[in-house]
Amino acid sequence: MSILVGRIIDGFRKSIQSSLFTIFHYCQGVIFTAFALVVTGTLVIWLSIFIYGAFYYSYMPPATQYTKPVHLQFRPCDDIQGACSFMSANVSLTRKGDEQLFLRGLPYSIQLDIEMPESPANLEAGMFMIKIILYSKKGDPVLTSSRAAVLRYKSRLVQTINAFTSAAALLSGTYEEKQVVNVELVDEYEEDTYHPATTAFVEVQTKFIQVYSSQLRIVAKFTGIRYLLFQYPTISAVCGIGSIMYFLVIIATLSWWRYLGNPAPMYAVSNMFTGSTHNISDENIMSVGASASRVEELQFTDIDTPST
Repeated sequence: MSILVGRIIDGFRKSIQSSLFTIFHYCQGVIFTAFALVVTGTLVIWLSIFIYGAFYYSYMPPATQYTKPVHLQFRPCDDIQGACSFMSANVSLTRKGDEQLFLRGLPYSIQLDIEMPESPANLEAGMFMIKIILYSKKGDPVLTSSRAAVLRYKSRLVQTINAFTSAAALLSGTYEEKQVVNVELVDEYEEDTYHPATTAFVEVQTKFIQVYSSQLRIVAKFTGIRYLLFQYPTISAVCGIGSIMYFLVIIATLSWWRYLGNPAPMYAVSNMFTGSTHNISDENIMSVGASASRVEELQFTDIDTPST
């Protein structure tokens, strides 16, 4: 009788051990899978952001607009007041470290802003021409363009009203009677790969105007994808990162599908982290369950057999 009781206890003990063993490895697999999914999701998100950022900074120019000061010079007259030559200046079209200013394949608009006083001399000068020549590093002319410019007209009545309404500002010096004349010298300029422009020669072809200051503005003209990236940065970033993430999720899902199709590597990795040397598979679990059922059958057979 004691032998029979011992067998029953031993069978229950083995059954409980096999059940706990199965539950432990099931929980271990679930925790490992959840950890792997969290790590994979984090990598997918950060990799999508990195890929979009790398694309944006390689596809878009470093700046959408460059401003270069234009220091106009002229030859003064010896016997009369004023200039005896046209005003001109050389402007460098490179950044620090002799880096090219223009991005290849992107059109640019080259404009000149001239700050001029509303003096009688400028009003009487009327229209005048402005010429620009772009030179390569070897000194060869790359582009030549000329445009006309003139001060905006104001009638005597408008000038009188403006003087009365702005009298306080004019007396305090916060407002000046001047105009900024904007002249677009080049509409669409695209950099030549073999002859990049490095210097611009600007010439104001008149001797009778007066100038406070001037500057050369180079504005990038975006079209297509660049226009969308510049005008709608937030929407473009969301769509771009989402699209990259979509493809990365598909790749990760296919990889996990192939990985989970053969559970042996997953159990090997999980056992490596837990230090267990057991190799669990569906066949092992079924064999353990069959052994437990055979033990129970033997126990019930011993109970039903009468003792002699």
